[in-house]
Amino acid sequence: MILHNTTDIENLKSILISLFETYPDGCILFSTDGRILYSNTTFARMTGYSKSELNATAADSLFTDDIFVSIMKSLKSKPSSASDFRMESRCLRRDNSEFPVELTMKTVHTGDSMTGYVLIRDISRERTVCEENANLRDRLSHAQTMETVGQLAGGISHYFNNVFTGILGNLNLAEIDASEQQASLIRKTAGAVDRARCFARQLLSMSRKSSPVFEPTDVRAIIEDVEIFANLTFDRRIKITVDIPGPLQGAMADTASIHNVILNLCVNARDAIEEKLFQTHDMLEHRITIKAATVTINESHLCDQPDARKGRFVRISVSDTGCGIDEETKKRMFEQFFTTKEQGKGTGLGLATAQESIRQHGGWIEVSSELGRGSEFTVYLPAVAMKKKAAAVTKISDLPEGTETILFVDDEEIVRTFGVMALERQGYTVIAASDGQEGLDLFIREREKIGLVILDLVLPKLPGKEVLKKIRLIDREIKIIISSGQEFELNKHIFNEYMALDYIMKPFDIADLALSVRNALDRA
Repeated sequence: MILHNTTDIENLKSILISLFETYPDGCILFSTDGRILYSNTTFARMTGYSKSELNATAADSLFTDDIFVSIMKSLKSKPSSASDFRMESRCLRRDNSEFPVELTMKTVHTGDSMTGYVLIRDISRERTVCEENANLRDRLSHAQTMETVGQLAGGISHYFNNVFTGILGNLNLAEIDASEQQASLIRKTAGAVDRARCFARQLLSMSRKSSPVFEPTDVRAIIEDVEIFANLTFDRRIKITVDIPGPLQGAMADTASIHNVILNLCVNARDAIEEKLFQTHDMLEHRITIKAATVTINESHLCDQPDARKGRFVRISVSDTGCGIDEETKKRMFEQFFTTKEQGKGTGLGLATAQESIRQHGGWIEVSSELGRGSEFTVYLPAVAMKKKAAAVTKISDLPEGTETILFVDDEEIVRTFGVMALERQGYTVIAASDGQEGLDLFIREREKIGLVILDLVLPKLPGKEVLKKIRLIDREIKIIISSGQEFELNKHIFNEYMALDYIMKPFDIADLALSVRNALDRA
């Protein structure tokens, strides 16, 4: 459109002003030199300026985008230059804060004169939604990754538990007839394998999906497992120390949940130390200390900690010599998805999940920290008395013997070899099968002789559950022991449905096997 005189321009301004005043987005009219001739009420409200303050202000001073500033300079020097633009920029409020906007610019020319307008749409909400969607996608991706890792961890731990059963069992058998010097070497080898077994057990715990099972739990044993895991995986410059000075009561807890909480606190402590090492490059010894004690909480403690309760508790603390936590972070550290770690290194779920888990146990978490000097997280769990364990059988000669026939079904050759040798040593006749179908066929053929079935659940050709189902259809009274590298809770429904008498968690030794077999055979 070409305007021929000043009157036409003024008429156009008047029409635009009437339209812009009712427009839901911000609008400004500017002159050839870039000064604002008019701003609508919406734009004044968006920026916090009054309309009179905006009038005669340079339009480019309100936007921080270099491209917009360049366009305005171009229009000032050459009014006949390009006239239409759409772009994103950032707008300045009166208090100098910024917010994202989408700009639509139009210019109208008459001779050497130019008048233009800019429509300003606040896109803060859209940006927030986009960022939230991106975060949700990242969290979903992370959750899917963790699901895959959990499945992988479960598979790996199941495989290693099979291998460790054979290795530890065969070492156990070899030690029986070995000289003292040989026995010493065998025990050292078994100790190394046992440390690896603990590592596999923690992988299995991490992959577990079953509901929490609360029972009297040996907290000392959990802490010792975490210590082994940390020593195997943490930077060797970080010393792991456990301090449990006296007798420690048990806690009413889910073992896997508490293990994960303590391990998560140790991982956070490690990260804090590594951050300090990165910042200071000091060569001092850094330490993570895990302490535990049984304590009585009284009225004085309740005044300081609103979540606390009176009674006897097992107190577990994890302290470090890391970078510490500032006061602002302390206020938000238990919020879901809040993290101070860089992208890809933290989800903000660790402490939130830990706090929720401890609350489910009827306990609470306390935090003490100072910037540059480290942190201490303290967990309180309700204390209970532990059941006394039966005295362990230490001599092979003390183990119960028998003459019955046992069907031993396991696809791992090293496990079958150990099982057959261990049971035959105790006097039993053993029929071994390497897959589910072979096990079922042997049971059908020899069922009149077989007094007990020991069965792995993860088998080729025919899954263990299907073998159990078919065996039960053939013989409702046959005695069954399930042997598995998976935790009992994962297979509890199978154990109950097919009336098994015992569940042996791999890896097991000759004593575990012999006692379980004799107990099952002697039950009515």
